[in-house]
Amino acid sequence: YMNLEDIELDNSLNNTKKIASDMDIIENNVVIPELLDTNSK
Repeated sequence: YMNLEDIELDNSLNNTKKIASDMDIIENNVVIPELLDTNSK
């Protein structure tokens, strides 16, 4: 049984993790093609 504060804290942690993983995906999509481009030049 979790009280409301615990639930809210848990939700915000999950949201932070989701945002972080979304940022990783965006970063990987942006950075990796650039690295490949510089290698092919």
